Amino acid sequence: MTGRSIRDMKEAVFGEKGPDPEILVHLAPFLSEPLLFRAIAIANAVSDPFQRAMILIALAGSAQLSEEKRELLVKAARNAANEISSKPERMQVLAKILPLAFGKDHLLLRYEQQRMERLSRGEKKWRAQPPLEASTDKERPGGSKPEKRPLIERIADRDDDEMSTLAREALARLQTRTVNTGFASLSQASVPLHPSSPLDPGQNYYFWLDIGRPTLCSIEATPTAIPDYIPPKARLVVAIFPFDEEIEIVPGADIGELELEEDGTAIVLRQPQQALEGIEVPLGDLLNRRLLFPVKAPQKEGAFRLRCNIYYQQILIQSRLVRAVVARDGLPREGALQSVIDYALSHTLWAEHLQSLSPHRLSILLNSNGDGTHTLSFLGAEGNDLFKDSAVIPATELKIPVENGRKGLWKVSWGEEKQWREDGRLTYRYANRFPERASDLKRLEEDLIFLARRGYILYNAIIDKFTRSRGKSSELARLMLNPGMVQIAIRDSPTQILPASLFYDYPLDTQADGYKICEAFLAALQSSMPLHQAACFTGQCPHSRRDANGNPDGYICPSGFWGYRHSLGFPPSLADGMDVPAEIPMDEGPRMVVGAATNLDRLDDHMRALREIRRDAVWNYSEKRMEIIHNLQKEKGRTHLIYFYCHGGITANNLPYLQVGDGTGSDFIDGSNLRAYEINWDGPQPLVFINGCHTTALDPEKAINMVADFVSAGSAGVVGTETTIFEPLACSFAEACLSYFLKEKCSIGDAIRMARLKLLGEYNPLGLVYTPFVLPSLHVREGVSNPPQRDRGREKRDGIPGSPIE
Repeated sequence: MTGRSIRDMKEAVFGEKGPDPEILVHLAPFLSEPLLFRAIAIANAVSDPFQRAMILIALAGSAQLSEEKRELLVKAARNAANEISSKPERMQVLAKILPLAFGKDHLLLRYEQQRMERLSRGEKKWRAQPPLEASTDKERPGGSKPEKRPLIERIADRDDDEMSTLAREALARLQTRTVNTGFASLSQASVPLHPSSPLDPGQNYYFWLDIGRPTLCSIEATPTAIPDYIPPKARLVVAIFPFDEEIEIVPGADIGELELEEDGTAIVLRQPQQALEGIEVPLGDLLNRRLLFPVKAPQKEGAFRLRCNIYYQQILIQSRLVRAVVARDGLPREGALQSVIDYALSHTLWAEHLQSLSPHRLSILLNSNGDGTHTLSFLGAEGNDLFKDSAVIPATELKIPVENGRKGLWKVSWGEEKQWREDGRLTYRYANRFPERASDLKRLEEDLIFLARRGYILYNAIIDKFTRSRGKSSELARLMLNPGMVQIAIRDSPTQILPASLFYDYPLDTQADGYKICEAFLAALQSSMPLHQAACFTGQCPHSRRDANGNPDGYICPSGFWGYRHSLGFPPSLADGMDVPAEIPMDEGPRMVVGAATNLDRLDDHMRALREIRRDAVWNYSEKRMEIIHNLQKEKGRTHLIYFYCHGGITANNLPYLQVGDGTGSDFIDGSNLRAYEINWDGPQPLVFINGCHTTALDPEKAINMVADFVSAGSAGVVGTETTIFEPLACSFAEACLSYFLKEKCSIGDAIRMARLKLLGEYNPLGLVYTPFVLPSLHVREGVSNPPQRDRGREKRDGIPGSPIE
């Protein structure tokens, strides 16, 4: 099919008023898997119950859907049928649902259909509506006339690629909550520039953003909706960030606020400051529905950028890279103005699994610019006060402080600032779990002071570039004084992953000697009080600020580390159509897949300790590679936690792997195995916990590839480590963390923080090595029925070594 003919077909299908939602009934079989879930969300938002039911039924017939999702769609279609007032339409829907139902539902639907037939006897015979026709017989551009055949027949003639193209277009034009962006002149703010129009050098413009149905004037490369888990009446913060010597923004006019409405549009709660300056024409209600950010094009010609982020409760949900061509000739150019999403936290979530996300104190976006630099943009909040800025940092400036921070963890763990090697010379310095001697406290104090120096140098390397002034850095430090959730968003698996748990932000002279440990912390450490309840870890440390003379006061407190004070999470960007869950629903206790290496000394004791956390857990345990893969296949769609207690390493091709079994064979599991064996999760989405002991050269920059594979397969996220770890640490941390997560129902960010503090209470600072590649507010919620499972009666509880499952 030629480009011209596909444009003609789009015109016939969609017309000027947009497509009829019924078009999805015919295009559903050609939707790719990510678009299929987008279509489900759109179908559920269709107000007409007949159209909604017909679309849901069509989507339920997709071969790509799991049986559980299909049953949910059939149930939703049946609920829609109950809303239909027209008896013929209701009967039509029931007739289409009936073949998709089974068991009790089938009988109930059959009974309802028969009842409707009896009620309809004696009425005039009705017929279904005729096939959808093209809306106009006017000649098209170029003189071509529309075909006279019914439109649905013409669609049926297209090949699969053409049908997929039409399906994408249908979704884009049907969805509400779509983010539209563009540019407009100051004098005509209500008239958007065409996407092919370049900007004039040195001229002032508005960058605009609104939410509703897609508009033709939008410069979005792919129209994308605000995720469905964001509820109506939610307040969204929109912030724009500059790049050095590119599109200029106006300080103080770079933040706006919107409120989502029930109909999928958004109203403006707060325009950026100075947004009205220069407007010379009445705008009607434009200022109530569209944010206007004043910007200025560079004086020179070329292609230039700005970044636009959308936040919900200080959680970054979408980030856009906006590009604009600046040219003096003013000639139209394809793609002169374009906005591309390069970070998305989620796209759609199943409604039965949703719960409001917990507000975050700070969101940071870290991404590589492809030119040897990284951009860090952030937004924080304290009450109604917002704090934002960004920085472009050369990779070389990040590399050394990040490496030195990790080397600090190496030295604390095994005594050398070199990577661990399995030659018998290096041993774990914190092998004794319950220290009692004064020498153990002295070791802890020395290591905390050493790590604080490294953490402060790392913090200093970033913070002023972030805020662009020492005054704003102090303001950010005050904002971050109280505990909160912090999102460090990862875009496209950047080559540098910030060890943010090591950030130390209390005033510190890194060259001074004679530092002491905070007396309030020591008092809490030597008492029976849980550390998370101590004053230092609730924002009240007496040494969090400078002394009366404005100098560092000579004390170190572990509450100065972000990893001890905040609940951190590093959620990576997700592919189109994928979800980041706010919770993991459980109906009958946790279901776990556990893979282990047998040549670990504490295996049996560790497995028993984990089992004691939740004795109602269903275990699928194995030490063999193919059995573990089989368990992942068998349990997909039912697993809540995947736990690896194993070894790890890097192949000659820099591919990270996990080693299970006795270590003598090739029992390696790598991320590509998930695709090879069609392992994916769409509900519930499990948390993956990788406790790889004695791993070699497996730093986060390499491990991120395995993290990406698990996330792409639909996991809720992955918990991993910054450095090589040893069995005592692996056991202590996992047992504490999973107890808080599964038993106490803490969020994973809080569970990791609490586990760090528990180890700190045992004089061990190395809980800081764990990195959660997950939204920190993720939590389990019990008493929620998971999608119905077939063959549930044939389940068995598999044993674990050394202890039978009761």
